[in-house]
Amino acid sequence: MIETKEKLSSPVVLKMNMASEMYISQINSMKVSSSKALVTLVSVGPDRIEFQSPLNFPVSAQIICSFELPLQEQKVELEAVLVQSSRSGTTFQYTAKPQLSAWKREQLTTAIRNRIDSFERFYEEAKHAYTIMDIEQPRCLFDHMV
Repeated sequence: MIETKEKLSSPVVLKMNMASEMYISQINSMKVSSSKALVTLVSVGPDRIEFQSPLNFPVSAQIICSFELPLQEQKVELEAVLVQSSRSGTTFQYTAKPQLSAWKREQLTTAIRNRIDSFERFYEEAKHAYTIMDIEQPRCLFDHMV
């Protein structure tokens, strides 16, 4: 499921449940190389990344991690600092603050908007196709199914 939030003053945020690879590149100003950890991205935006993982990362240490977001035709790599964590059962939920240059911020916003636009096009095409198939109905049933 994909949702978007857009306010006049805030950037686009993509809410999703998508697997991504995450690498830790720095802990307390020391460069490290880590194996990839698979995480589930919950929401991604230029100001905030929320994700879940069964792994417990120490948020009290300054951890800089990088994500590879597989958004359609392009992959976007983001660096972020872990700022908050909570636990829900056996899963840990994290919030990270992206470290974005102006160019990277624009690239992320464009990738999110492209993802939203393609989903909206798919929705409209599927809705139209379903309406054509069910000419007996006075209204489109696809809206009620979604």
